Amino acid sequence: MESSNLSNLTSNRSKGSGVMNSNFSFLATTFPALEKLGSLAESYLYSDPNSCLYKLGVLAETVVNYMFELDGLTPPAVDNTAANRIKC
Repeated sequence: MESSNLSNLTSNRSKGSGVMNSNFSFLATTFPALEKLGSLAESYLYSDPNSCLYKLGVLAETVVNYMFELDGLTPPAVDNTAANRIKC
């Protein structure tokens, strides 16, 4: 990919403010924890990709936990892991 294309992709900035808009900002009012995790993952994308992936994993587990809570489901009594919660 050309450097000009890369700079266009990474310069997702609002006009004049110099603050980067997060792809997760729409979650701020309803699910602020998800917005924070997503924004952190984005901020680590180029500087620390391992931390980015870790934050995205935590975000995914948090989404599953919210689904259980909002749907009124009981988490598995045995082997309550993220993988088992997804299987339910």
